[in-house]
Amino acid sequence: MKKRILNQLLYGAITLFNLLNGTSGSFEINLKINTTMGFAICHIEKGKGSSTQIQHHIDRTPGKEYSFPHADPALRHLNRELISLLPVEDLIKDRIAKGYTGKKAIRKDAVKFLKLVLTGSHEEMKMMEKEGGLKHWVDENEKWLNQKFGTGNLVRLTLHLDERTPHLHAIVVPIKDGKLSAKLFIGSPEMLRNLQTEYGEAMSRFGLERGLKGSKAIHTDMKEYHAIVGKAMVEMKDLYLPPHSNEEEIR
Repeated sequence: MKKRILNQLLYGAITLFNLLNGTSGSFEINLKINTTMGFAICHIEKGKGSSTQIQHHIDRTPGKEYSFPHADPALRHLNRELISLLPVEDLIKDRIAKGYTGKKAIRKDAVKFLKLVLTGSHEEMKMMEKEGGLKHWVDENEKWLNQKFGTGNLVRLTLHLDERTPHLHAIVVPIKDGKLSAKLFIGSPEMLRNLQTEYGEAMSRFGLERGLKGSKAIHTDMKEYHAIVGKAMVEMKDLYLPPHSNEEEIR
């Protein structure tokens, strides 16, 4: 609501300026104002080593509440696992065993999985939930993930409705042509930018669009991340993300 009010005020100010200066004059402000669409948010980071912490967060492991401090226990029954309830580590190992055809042993420090959080601006996501549109949104996200990362590589997909903003957690094993390599999917800034653009296009049917291009691609902590995203008018502050570092992302 605040974003729309701000946009309307800004639009009114620009309209008044143009009227005062004459629309046929040589100096006129023209600005595209977004009054109806929220932002599509796709957060992605590499996973090295153990997947235990992300599993605790996704599965709401009893006794590990430190990994999901903003979750409401009274709403936990609303969460949905959409692919598998098996442990993340087992699913990653199984996918690598079936999909990796390289002759060399996989390094201990290799990126074996990617962690994604998929959501949108808080107001639009809550409206979608209220109007019963989340199932379609979830289905389209699953479709996009399979198209982007390859069928079979998406090993976990979880819908969380017990935090402030509805969102999905996805675990992807980066295998392509028998190779285990995150670089084949997110190996350059251009690939990351394209990923964000493609995700925004896929979510446009839900009234969500890509965030601003050109903002920072690497953030080291959530405080810096929220500050940068806030400047881009992306309401990521409305969604809690589990602690992390060395992000490879985002927007």
